[in-house]
This record gives sequence, structure tokens and C-alpha cells, in this order.
Amino acid sequence: MGVVYGEGSRWQWRLHADDPGHSEFFLAPGAGWREAIGFEGSAYVGMLGKVLAGLPTTDIAPDWTRVISGRALSTPDGGLIVYRENGGPVMVFDGSVPLAYTIVDPRDGAIVAAGERDTPQTPIPGPGGAPRVYICL
Repeated sequence: MGVVYGEGSRWQWRLHADDPGHSEFFLAPGAGWREAIGFEGSAYVGMLGKVLAGLPTTDIAPDWTRVISGRALSTPDGGLIVYRENGGPVMVFDGSVPLAYTIVDPRDGAIVAAGERDTPQTPIPGPGGAPRVYICL
């Protein structure tokens, strides 16, 4: 599974902010690799393991049919993991999505909500305004 988080300059091993010979497209302006490891996004990849720890991630597959969301994964046993950049409720269109849910802030791994939907058609709740991972198992 690949993760992209915009830490330009680090992956190109740009030694200093003015190190020549690098394409500007892949660089963070005014930053070498040492500055880049301090960017906010550099911590997010480490959070991925914390958020998914203990979940059935073997053989997960992209899923664009069970919910309205740009990024969703189905587990082999019918579970669902959804990422939404700005949070908000997730509309569900498949009765096989488990009713129980946990909502995690991917920036720090904190559980921000957990519960159970009333019916298979009830949206997974969530206020907007922040990135969220919705886990239905």
C-alpha cells in the first residue's frame, strides 16, 4: 500500500534548500530533507499503522460501490474502511456494511466517535471540517 503525503525535498535527498540539480516540481520551496522531516504531513504515515493496528487488512480491496466516498476499502469479511479528507457523514448504499462504526482522526490516531447505526441505510455520522477514517467491522 502506498502513501503520499507531500514531503517534497526529503524523497529527493535534497541536502540543502539551495542544493542544485533537482526538479522544482518535486521539491518543497526553500527546504532540504532535514527541514522536510519537520513538515506536518511527515507524521501521518506513522499514524497509518496505529489507525489500522489489529484490523483485518490482509486482502483488502478498493470499493467504490457501497458508500459515497472517494476512498474506501472492503475487507474480505464485508467490513469497510473509509477515508474522507474533510470528514462529514458517509452515505451507505449497501445493507452488508456493518452497523457498528468507529471514527478515527488520522492525524493523531485518536478515536473521535464510535457507535452503531440504526439501520443499514442510516449514514455513518460525522461532522465535517477535519480528516477522518471510518471503520465499520
